[in-house]
Amino acid sequence: MIDLADELDDPRIAWDVVWVPLYPGYDTVQDALDNTPLSPRQDLRVWYDGDLVLPEGLADDHGLNLAWDVYLVYEPGRSWHDPDPMTLGEADFWMHQIWDGPDDQVLSPSDFVDGVTERLPSCDVVGEL
Repeated sequence: MIDLADELDDPRIAWDVVWVPLYPGYDTVQDALDNTPLSPRQDLRVWYDGDLVLPEGLADDHGLNLAWDVYLVYEPGRSWHDPDPMTLGEADFWMHQIWDGPDDQVLSPSDFVDGVTERLPSCDVVGEL
């Protein structure tokens, strides 16, 4: 993900990384921080979801067993805080690296970069949602 963030270095993009405890050594917030190979980016926020809310919500939205290692793109103006909030599955564009996900959305770094880049011309600089 960090390589993708470095390639898509644009002030209109806000990055969020959510770690989940699916492997030994990622059982706590501190474990995730200690094992995260992140470059120091001002536009990248790291989250820890110990209760698997995100992967279970995405799985429900897409009929998967458990959704993790996914790359979700939301265009500006989308907010989790609206009176009628979007569901996790309402991403404008997404790719994955999960075994039971759709074959046509398996992560290809070049396709991901292209998918994000083609959405950028209509975006304003990202502000607070």
